Amino acid sequence: MLLLASMGMVGLESCAVVHPEGLPDGPAAQSLAANLDALREDFNANTERARVVAFLSPTCPYSGQSIDALEEALRMEPDADVRVLVVWLDELPEDCIDAGRLVAMRLSDRRVGFYHDDRRRASMVLARQVLPTAAVSRTLLCYEPGVEWHEEPPQPVRVAHQMGRIAPHDYCPPEQLPQVLSDEWRVRAN
Repeated sequence: MLLLASMGMVGLESCAVVHPEGLPDGPAAQSLAANLDALREDFNANTERARVVAFLSPTCPYSGQSIDALEEALRMEPDADVRVLVVWLDELPEDCIDAGRLVAMRLSDRRVGFYHDDRRRASMVLARQVLPTAAVSRTLLCYEPGVEWHEEPPQPVRVAHQMGRIAPHDYCPPEQLPQVLSDEWRVRAN
């Protein structure tokens, strides 16, 4: 298998990454093409901990800043009882499940799970509740322990996005995101 991905903008060294023997051993993302069941099951299987659902493009430089922030927050809080659910979105021509798998190697923390939402279903379902837009991207939704996702997803306790002027009170500059997540996890742990 030959994989060419334009990944230089999110921290990988090469602009064209070639893997003639297949994909590297990065974490595989579960597809959400048919439905959102796998994401909902993972969310509900971790009700005893805080959860973050992150909607990101694997090749977008702005999403790359959020990926860096998640990586830093997880490193800052190695004992935080949290589950991070990264949902890769196909926003740019280079985005695909394989691009997500390459970028996922940067988030190798056991507390992180990966999903691929090429149709943006999860993005649209969760966006209805939190932002005045049809779908979200470059957005992290924080949930407290104990809440479950039934027919409709629960309301997050915190929204942090990098989508510009949409809901300015929820905008979080990328350089502040690691501390915001760290603080959120510490508050939820008490």
